[in-house]
Amino acid sequence: MGHAPRFGPVRSPRALWRCLALLLGGVSCAGRPAPPAVEIRVQDAEPGEAESVTGQRQVPPGGAWWTAQSPCDDGAQALPVAEPPDFDAFACRLEDGTNHGWFSSWYEDHRLRRHGHYDHGAKDRTWYEWSASGELTSQNEFAGDKLHGRARTWGPRGVLLSDCNYERGTLQGFCAEFYVSGSPRRHTWYHAGTPHGEFESFLANGSTQDKGRYVDGVRAGEWLMCDEKRCRRGEFKDGAETGLWTEQDSDGVTLSTEDYSVPGQRTRIDYCQGRPCKRTVYVWRP
Repeated sequence: MGHAPRFGPVRSPRALWRCLALLLGGVSCAGRPAPPAVEIRVQDAEPGEAESVTGQRQVPPGGAWWTAQSPCDDGAQALPVAEPPDFDAFACRLEDGTNHGWFSSWYEDHRLRRHGHYDHGAKDRTWYEWSASGELTSQNEFAGDKLHGRARTWGPRGVLLSDCNYERGTLQGFCAEFYVSGSPRRHTWYHAGTPHGEFESFLANGSTQDKGRYVDGVRAGEWLMCDEKRCRRGEFKDGAETGLWTEQDSDGVTLSTEDYSVPGQRTRIDYCQGRPCKRTVYVWRP
C-alpha cells in the first residue's frame, strides 16, 4: 500500500491561529524571525506615471517644476518649447533665448523624453533620458556642458549597460560595461581618457577574455588572452609580446609555445598529445 506524501506536521486549529499571529508579528512558526523583504532597484530615476488619457505630462524626477511660483532663477522664465528634437518641452529661458535652469521634454504620448538643468546654455547637474516605451536609458552628470561625474546607460528591461566616471568630458577612474544579458563585458581603469591600470574583459558566458594591465594605454606585464576554447599567457613590454608565451586548452593541456626572446624572430612549437611535434621559426625582415 502506498503512503500519502508528507507536507509537514499536522497542527491543531489553536496552533494554526497562534502561528498566524506570529507571522503577522514578523516571526515564523518555528520561532525564527521572518526573512526581510528585499527590494532590487536597477534605475535611480522615478518619474511619475504618464496619464495619456487626460493629456497630463509625465512628471520628471523632483516634480512638476514649471508649475512652481518661481521655477527659474536669474530672471529666466518657464516657457513652452517646440524645437527639434523636443517638440513638446518646457524650458527656463533668458530674454535672449538661452536655456538657463530646468528643462523637460516629452514624447507625443506625454511620456518623458529628457530632463535636466542648464547653466547659461551649458548642461550641468544630472540629466536623464528615456526611450519612447518609458524606460530610462541614461543618467549622466554634467558640468560646463561636459560629462563630469557618474554616467550610466541602460538597455531594454532596465539592464545596466555601462557605469563609468568622467572628469570634464574625459573618462577618469573605473568604467564597467555589461552585455544586454546583464553579465560583465569590460572592467577598465582610465586616466585622462586612456586605459591605465588593471583591465579585464569577459566572454558572453562570463569567463575571462583578456586580463592584464595598461600603462598609458599600452599593454604591459603579464596578460591572459582567451577565447571559448583556449588561452594564451605571456608578457608585454612596450606594447609588444616578449619572452615565452604558452597556449593551453580549456583543460590546461599545452597546445603550443611561442618564444619572442630573439629580436625580430618568433619561434613556435606545437604540441601533439602533450609532446612537441612541430617547430616553426618566423623572421621579421626590416
